[in-house]
Amino acid sequence: MFTDADNISAITRYNGKPETLGYLDQATSALPYHLKPLTDILILGAGTGSDILQANYHAIKRIDAVELNPQIIKLMQIKYADFTGHLYSQPNINLYIDEARGYLATTRKTYELINISLLDAFGASAGLYSMAENYLYTEQAIQEYLRHISPNGYLSISRWIKIPPRDEPKLMAIKPDINHFIAPP
Repeated sequence: MFTDADNISAITRYNGKPETLGYLDQATSALPYHLKPLTDILILGAGTGSDILQANYHAIKRIDAVELNPQIIKLMQIKYADFTGHLYSQPNINLYIDEARGYLATTRKTYELINISLLDAFGASAGLYSMAENYLYTEQAIQEYLRHISPNGYLSISRWIKIPPRDEPKLMAIKPDINHFIAPP
């Protein structure tokens, strides 16, 4: 599926059998699932559900999924519901229609993993778009994400591979105030 003639995502046929999703375990976004057992995660930018499928493959018990575009949710819950195995209606998934930072601003919940995968188009940081700010990856946004990570939890951000690298150096340059997240003695 193409969004705004640029951002691409796949609508995956799912028969309810997690073993058919083994290919998702080969993606770099699967790394947090191999570091320790996880039970409670947040997916920011659920889109057409590949991150939810990846979490289901790893038997995550509670998934909060946030998607900004209600048209994608409607498409997944109605038109492609049978095709996707009613992915967005599964009992372990709580679905929220909201902007990623807006959702986090209204909840006190913490998660073992917050996953942000490819929320924007491949070319969103090239050409004319390089001058546009993406507020999902600002210092303040990263601090907000970290506030919602449980102790020993993870923040996973997947970006498109670009040569030369552009997104990774920007993300690595963010230095959140770590003292803000350490409880006083």
